[in-house]
Amino acid sequence: MNRLLPIMACVFSWQLNAATIATINTEWLWDHVSPHEGRVVGTEDGNRPPPTEVEYRSELKLIAKKITDLDADIVSLLEIEGEHIAKELTSLLPEYQYVFKKSRDTFTSQDIAILTKYRVIDGTVSTNPKTYAISTETKKQVRPSKVLAVGLMDGDDSYYVVATHLISKRHNSKKKDAKRVAQAEAIRKAVIKNQPKYDRVIVMGDMNDTPESATLASLMGSNDSAPNLVQWASAEDYSYVYRGKQQLIDHVLVDSGVTNADFYNVDMPGEVSDHRISVLSFD
Repeated sequence: MNRLLPIMACVFSWQLNAATIATINTEWLWDHVSPHEGRVVGTEDGNRPPPTEVEYRSELKLIAKKITDLDADIVSLLEIEGEHIAKELTSLLPEYQYVFKKSRDTFTSQDIAILTKYRVIDGTVSTNPKTYAISTETKKQVRPSKVLAVGLMDGDDSYYVVATHLISKRHNSKKKDAKRVAQAEAIRKAVIKNQPKYDRVIVMGDMNDTPESATLASLMGSNDSAPNLVQWASAEDYSYVYRGKQQLIDHVLVDSGVTNADFYNVDMPGEVSDHRISVLSFD
């Protein structure tokens, strides 16, 4: 379902290489080895038992196969236990390397990794620790606890890639909504700072919010004068089902220089994740 975005192209965009980008919420991809990271999996006061070794190895193989089938160039992995998970998964994917930095989420200890076929630009891996926004509810500084940014090179083409997992809507409130928007605003600030240095900008992950939300408006640049990011998904696309309602909460946003793209979702086995993979391919 190719859709053309009129007029917004940069004049050089036709020269850039095609790419396929995917974001995968792995739904608590923890290993079988105790002790476990965080306070949720495999703990007395947590509510998630750890997988068996057979279950863990099976999940790794299934995710690796999905990535291989997609032939994705850049993949964000959300809700992994730590760097060792990214390392083990990458061992099944010889074309890829991984990018990792520990998240600030000490309760769940969920981390993010980026897998890529592209070259990592030295010194660009960051969690943007000094970039924050102010919550309209609490008036306090906010930054995402789970975010990972990196600069990549594909030949002569450069990419600024941000993967994130924004605060959930579990026990949602005005305070949590405001925090989620502030997290998005903090990411947007990092994008504005870095966008001039790169040919392409990708922001992806589980935003825990839908395309029409204030969260997505902030991420895409509706509230500032800097170049916007673009959402290629249609109203029929969805990545998660909540109480029977299909919702798109896993997003892949791209700079407006992309003028020909295809967004779609790919089912995941239920034993691996309750999210579908969100994929963006562009020429």
